[in-house]
Amino acid sequence: EQAEMQAQMAAVEHMKQLEGAAFDRAFTSGMIADHGKAITMMRGAAQQARDPDVKKLVEGMVPILEQHREIAQQLQGDLGR
Repeated sequence: EQAEMQAQMAAVEHMKQLEGAAFDRAFTSGMIADHGKAITMMRGAAQQARDPDVKKLVEGMVPILEQHREIAQQLQGDLGR
């Protein structure tokens, strides 16, 4: 958990130094990676959840996160042009 926090802080500091297209590419790459992690976490939570409402909540979040990741991937592709 501490290592993850340090990695996030380092990423924020790196992003502060970027401008223009470099920032856009780094931002979309980060969003793609972070959404992938969130999707994995939600799928695991859905399998472990015992309360039906919690299970329904996390299962409902997966398609939304997948859609957001797809948008970021499309943006990233557009930036490569």
